[in-house]
Amino acid sequence: MSTGSMKKMKSEHDSSPPRTTAATTAATEPPPHLLDSSSSSSSSVDIRQLKLEAIFHPKFDNENSSDLVIRNTMLRNVANNAGYIEVSLKHSGSLLLWSGKQYYYSKNSTFNSFTKVGEILLLQHFARCHSHHHHRSSGSSSHGSSDWKMEYEKCSDYIYNNRLTCSFEIVTSILGHHGDIPNKDYLILIAVAYRGYDYSGGGGGGGGSIENASKRPRFYTTNELIKFAQTYRLPHNDTWLFGSRV
Repeated sequence: MSTGSMKKMKSEHDSSPPRTTAATTAATEPPPHLLDSSSSSSSSVDIRQLKLEAIFHPKFDNENSSDLVIRNTMLRNVANNAGYIEVSLKHSGSLLLWSGKQYYYSKNSTFNSFTKVGEILLLQHFARCHSHHHHRSSGSSSHGSSDWKMEYEKCSDYIYNNRLTCSFEIVTSILGHHGDIPNKDYLILIAVAYRGYDYSGGGGGGGGSIENASKRPRFYTTNELIKFAQTYRLPHNDTWLFGSRV
């Protein structure tokens, strides 16, 4: 629309209440199934339900426990031959949460430089990983697009439909220095959380998948995380287990 036509519309409607375009309404109002039917105008809207889309937890489960309590618990487990130590590499960077599709979050916000850089790194990983695999398996030396976008969508759909939130550490040279500056920007999967049952019945509800066998939110175990990461070729951490049993 030209500037002239915009001025003409304004002069014609100066005496009437401001109007909202359809595009603006669609972008600012909740979906119709989330609105209270008793609302008679778009200026007064009641949202009936909200849906959890990401999980952010404290850095350590035991950060509220004393060192003595933690030590005694460890010693008791070792004495019962039930203790083990899980060792993994520490990657110092920025947190990225991904709940599938375009649901990218940083620590306390979204649609910022952290989520944009994280999305780009993830897309680059899929393109590099699956494109190289495609070229090797086919014996082709061409650099055309392969099925990496389809693989990305498969992973994205699984995460979204099963109500998962993946936590990545993104280590870059452009988002602030948290320690060693990497020679090449990368991201790595550090945790996977199941967000629990979706009572809204809408998208991302699981659709009767195995995740709905338990409706309570939980974290994936290390074995589950590695299996999930290797299924979709996501970059995951190296882990070593040291048990107390001979």
